[in-house]
Amino acid sequence: MKKIITSTLAIFLLFTSLSYAGMCPMVNNQIKHALAKVDESAHPEIVSIAKSLKEQGMELHEGGDHMKSEELLKAALRLLDL
Repeated sequence: MKKIITSTLAIFLLFTSLSYAGMCPMVNNQIKHALAKVDESAHPEIVSIAKSLKEQGMELHEGGDHMKSEELLKAALRLLDL
């Protein structure tokens, strides 16, 4: 019984982490599209901060910290919603 519960929990955690890992690239693509639409000369500081958050978020994604990565990427996306 313990093996079944442990196996089920392990599978659940694996799929949960994979779903978070899949969100990061999607939000990253949304940021790319938003950056293409924003007039960087009109909002240079906001664009700079958003790019920095995007880079930090993708570094965290590559390092395996998908929850924090998603937080930073979504923050960058919110900044670009001008």
